[in-house]
Amino acid sequence: MRPSQPLRLNAGEVLEKYADLLNTRQQSRSAKSGTLDRFGRSDRQQGKLYDSTLPILNKLPRLVHLELSRPFVSVGAVSRLSLLPKLHYLSLNWMPSVSPVLKVLSTSDNISEISLKNVPVTEADMRLIAQMKRLRSLKVNLCDITATDLEALSPAKKLLFLGLNQFKGKPADIVEVLKKFKHLHELKPPFEVLDDKAIAELRKALPMLKALR
Repeated sequence: MRPSQPLRLNAGEVLEKYADLLNTRQQSRSAKSGTLDRFGRSDRQQGKLYDSTLPILNKLPRLVHLELSRPFVSVGAVSRLSLLPKLHYLSLNWMPSVSPVLKVLSTSDNISEISLKNVPVTEADMRLIAQMKRLRSLKVNLCDITATDLEALSPAKKLLFLGLNQFKGKPADIVEVLKKFKHLHELKPPFEVLDDKAIAELRKALPMLKALR
C-alpha cells in the first residue's frame, strides 16, 4: 500500500490505535503520511462512531470524509470536536441538532459537500453552511426547509448543486428564493409540490443551470 493511500477502518478500537500511530513521533515517515479518508458509516465496510471514540477524530487532521448519525453520537460529544482542516465531505443524519458540528466546522476552508438527512435545520444553520468558502454541493433530505432558511443560504456563491425533497411554506415563496441562486449548475427541487409553471420560471431565472431533476 502506498503511504499516501487513504485507509478505511471498521472499528473504534482500530481507529484509536491508528490515531496513536499517526501522532507518535517515533513512527516512521511512511506511517506519519497515512490518512484516514472515511469514518462513521455503519455498513460492513465502515465502523460506528460512539461518544467514547468521537474525540479520537481530533487526532486525525487528515480526515476528509465524515458521517455522523444517531443514536451512536450525542450532540454534546459532537460539540467538542476540533476543526478538521482536511475534511471535504460531511454527512449528518437523524440528529436532534446539527448546530454544534456546524459551528465547529463553519470556518473550514475545505468542506465542499454536505448532506443532511432527517435533521432540524434552522436559519442560523444555513448561515453557518453559507460561510463555508468551498461549498459546492448541499443535499437536504427529509428536512423542513422554509423560504427564510434558503434565503440565509444565498451567500454561498460557489454552490453548484442544491438538492431538496421537501419544504415548509408556500411553493411560490420557495420558487422566488431559488431564483436568487444564479450560480447553480444543478437543482433538485421537490417536484411533487411544484407545478409546470414554477419549473419553467426556475429554468428561465437560473442561467447557469444545466440540470433540473
